[in-house]
Amino acid sequence: MSQSKKDFEQERSQRELDELEDAVGFSTVISLLTKYSTPLVGHNMLLDLCHIVNRFCFELPEDYVSFKSALHCIFPQIFDTKLMCSQAPLKELITNSALGPLLDTVQKEPFTLVTCEPEMADRGYSTTNEKSHEAGYDAYITGLVFLSLSHYLGERSKSGLTIPITAHAPFLDPVRNKLFLMRLADYPYVDLTGLEPAPDRGHVFVLHFPNSWKTNNIVDLFSSYGPINISWINDVSAFVALHRKQEKSKVVKDLIQKNKSPRDKSQKPQYTLMTFADYSSLNNSPTSPVNSKRKRTSSNNECSVTTKKLVPASPSPAQDVSNGDKKTVKKTKAQHTTSPPPPPPLSKEFEENADWD
Repeated sequence: MSQSKKDFEQERSQRELDELEDAVGFSTVISLLTKYSTPLVGHNMLLDLCHIVNRFCFELPEDYVSFKSALHCIFPQIFDTKLMCSQAPLKELITNSALGPLLDTVQKEPFTLVTCEPEMADRGYSTTNEKSHEAGYDAYITGLVFLSLSHYLGERSKSGLTIPITAHAPFLDPVRNKLFLMRLADYPYVDLTGLEPAPDRGHVFVLHFPNSWKTNNIVDLFSSYGPINISWINDVSAFVALHRKQEKSKVVKDLIQKNKSPRDKSQKPQYTLMTFADYSSLNNSPTSPVNSKRKRTSSNNECSVTTKKLVPASPSPAQDVSNGDKKTVKKTKAQHTTSPPPPPPLSKEFEENADWD
């Protein structure tokens, strides 16, 4: 074989290797994180993880338990600084858990800001030069916050003993592999390795209504019982949670019992309402289509990182519609906790706001 032909073959092989590396891309980084069980630290990071897995690994499982298992399989150790701030003992010390104010908080007593300098002074970030919402800077201050909060928890738990502050430290166990959940008062977090605390849903109802109803119709129906939180299931049903939980017995009496036995028998009720307990019992019955769907597991039950040839559009995050604002008329998908029947798609835009910080 002539030298020129050898050179041509080498160039072609190199091009193919380069194309293969480009195709694998960021999946290589994820594979290394998984291989070495590298702790992953983020701030309010649930949506970030969903995008990472969906874009670079595999399509997210539809089943909640399979979703948690897949996430934990890929990232064996996760710490969410937003979650850390929402749990005792840090909860009592932190008034604002948004990332910027949180950085300010850990620079004051009783916290100590950990010193962290870049190896190359002109290639790093500094707390004196704010670059909020620049990816590298946000990652940097998230790391600083995590170290500072961990240092406080470690000092608090010492009791005169020397406890090294590492990702495996026992004082981090209460927040290990738990992800913060926004706008869910009764479910504080996603526990990737266990069961979440059973929430009290006695104040939650499931409402079915005509397709023409908007948020203001639901608010009007419950106006006598105080502010409410609405999570849409689909265009004709929604979860309704009372802020004033003590009003639940009045709702049962006024809206459920009276609606079942109206004075005017000829008048068909506009809506049907049931307690969350009745709704759960119905969906968990052996003949329930929801229960049958739950039994299906994700086809991807192996912990492996594969390059996706075609990435489908990611589903839009759920948007919560709450309180008594009668001007709000958007319908959004529910924040499911019990896998209700699959709703028809709703073509609504996702609106990002300060709650994501």
